Amino acid sequence: MTESQSVRILILTADAGAGHRSAANALDGALRARYGDRVVTAIVNPLHEPHAPMAFRLAEENYLNRVQATPTLYQLQHEATDSPLSAAIFSLSARLLLTRTMTRLLVRWQPDVVVSVYMLYSEAVAAASARLGRPIPHITVITDLGSTVHAVWFSPHDTLCVVSSEVVRRKALTCGMDEAHVVVAGIPVDRRFGQPTAPASTLRAELGWEADTPAILLMSGGAGIGHVADLAAAIDAACLPAQLVVVVGRNEELEEHLRAVAWRNPTHIYGFTREVPTLMHASNIVLTKAGGLSVSEALAAGLPIILHSAIQGQETGNVEHVVEHGAGVWAPTSAEVVRTLRRWLVQDPQEWRRYTDAARALGRAQAADDVAGLAFDAGYQAQGQMRPAAAPPRLITRMRPLRAWAGRYARRMLRP
Repeated sequence: MTESQSVRILILTADAGAGHRSAANALDGALRARYGDRVVTAIVNPLHEPHAPMAFRLAEENYLNRVQATPTLYQLQHEATDSPLSAAIFSLSARLLLTRTMTRLLVRWQPDVVVSVYMLYSEAVAAASARLGRPIPHITVITDLGSTVHAVWFSPHDTLCVVSSEVVRRKALTCGMDEAHVVVAGIPVDRRFGQPTAPASTLRAELGWEADTPAILLMSGGAGIGHVADLAAAIDAACLPAQLVVVVGRNEELEEHLRAVAWRNPTHIYGFTREVPTLMHASNIVLTKAGGLSVSEALAAGLPIILHSAIQGQETGNVEHVVEHGAGVWAPTSAEVVRTLRRWLVQDPQEWRRYTDAARALGRAQAADDVAGLAFDAGYQAQGQMRPAAAPPRLITRMRPLRAWAGRYARRMLRP
């Protein structure tokens, strides 16, 4: 099959945290593995394009600072704007500000279908498609798991809205989505999370860990945030019958600090690594921040989860999803984490097994494959339509005042 005959799939992401990029990479990998030369894929962050609006770009760059420096304000802002009316106003701003950028992207990549793993793009894709005279299917893949998914994710213009749970499906319907356009498929994660290459004891030996000792995997997310150093110290001081594995992501200062500690018990420190699937399959328990991707990866690997932190508002629903299904616990202090670990490892191993069984049942290791199938089918069906012209039409001059208003509104909404 030639490239011109292949289904062309444009995956739109963002870099506000590591989760959206991870979901995009997982989907891209599933498409290539499943369809080979029958697909041509590209992953693009529209907010990094030359003509992207500065308001959204700054919000992305400042995201981690905002959620760490002013968590209460971030939560209040999330909750205050989480309504269909606020979402509609915000979506209008995104449409007016991003349409030129999106039009250029559609012309450049000539996609048969667009898949977004970030919440800002639905309206702009619809507007750009209309300007180019060719309706391009658009699929939004939501990357959180519970009822606190923000209403701005849901757009009636989407061909499909892929949600992660029944709770999110119900919220989509409440926000006006057509039931026929909402699909429960999970969050795309790397296929390797569901495919262990060897028994856990073998993997532990290959990694240089103690082969026959249970492993606790403490993760901080890609950016290395949270009270990881305190947690690691408390677990080490508890002298539990387990070894500790700490992944600090790109936080080099934290990595240097942890490597300098004189640990009492077997402890293994990792910086940023692409081998998290292997580390999970070698481990028995995951301690992690409640990010949608981190939670989904642990569940896909069949591991019980101790959630040590969460972005209040945005990630609260992820905590509820895990706890209500019995796949893990919420333990926001070091003392609660140690108590849970002691109960599972020493006092009541049967409880630990129940949580492990629930995690295995809740995981959706095949989510990336399922979403890949939806994207390929939508693109294949749309292939016969005419592609857009070689250059985007100029924006209508009278849209400029509206874009200026939208920029002011977006800056107010996203102000730290």
